[in-house]
Amino acid sequence: MTIAPGDGEDAQVLMRNADAAMYRSKERGRNTYSFFQPEMNERAFEILEIETRLRTALEKDELFLEFQPIVDINSGTMVAAETLLRWRNPELGLVPPDRFIAIAEATGFITPIGEWILRQACVHARLWVENASRDFRIAVNVSSRQFAETDFVQTVAAILQETGLPAKNLEIEVTESLLLEDSPHLTSKMHALSRMGVHLSIDDFGTGYSSLSYLRRYPFNVLKIDRSFVHDVTIDDGAATLASAIIAMAQNMGLRVIGEGVETKEQRAFLCKHGCDMAQGYYFGRPADAETLLIRLRADQEAAATKPKVKAGVNKRIRRKSA
Repeated sequence: MTIAPGDGEDAQVLMRNADAAMYRSKERGRNTYSFFQPEMNERAFEILEIETRLRTALEKDELFLEFQPIVDINSGTMVAAETLLRWRNPELGLVPPDRFIAIAEATGFITPIGEWILRQACVHARLWVENASRDFRIAVNVSSRQFAETDFVQTVAAILQETGLPAKNLEIEVTESLLLEDSPHLTSKMHALSRMGVHLSIDDFGTGYSSLSYLRRYPFNVLKIDRSFVHDVTIDDGAATLASAIIAMAQNMGLRVIGEGVETKEQRAFLCKHGCDMAQGYYFGRPADAETLLIRLRADQEAAATKPKVKAGVNKRIRRKSA
């Protein structure tokens, strides 16, 4: 919001100021409002510069991917990886994602960038699957703008066919904000992807408009507990109670659970105790390039192959959904 005449009397100035306030609202997490403040102009110029340079970042080969390991929480063996977008610009240097992702979404650049991310991730994942582990999955976060594209499901199918990656090795991550749309088109796309064999995960669960109906209505395979809960499980009883309740609820619904942002052995121990399946965070490894990830994945597979086999107990938990 911007107010005349204090913020300006010219329509162009007022629109520019309102635009600056809009970006501030998005940075604060959306679903809020901001009044224009003069210091926002500095941020507005920064946004304009990033937007201008982002327009050509893809064609100039400035974007690249890193991958965060996702491990079996008990064995520590890597079973999947989350795809992370990085941008290195000659003038701006390495630009943090929180400085450009929201701008990419607001301008629509996220659609071609997102398709590029998905294709590159599938190319790398096929090599990992063929050279290390056939059960390994690559997780790719998809924005609401991408999902809104009418041909999104067809795009995913075409990329899988083009790259040769089996659908079961791809995991599409969506956030709760996307589910607020709750339209028949969204539902049909989710189920179409599931029928293809693509895994679906709900990211950052518990931080937005969490609804159990999401887990019942959509064919999710995986639920990711937000790092804000995991960070506090050993120091805050409320966070511990919520995290353990989310794990129990998800597993009763046949979902596998990933704890995000694990940084200490105490956090890992808590998640293990309460039956969490997988985890990611600096405790298990920082984001790395594709080659480094392949080296680790091979090492993990070789180590796992040398361990003695343990027979499953008669009380082993049975899941409703396939993992």
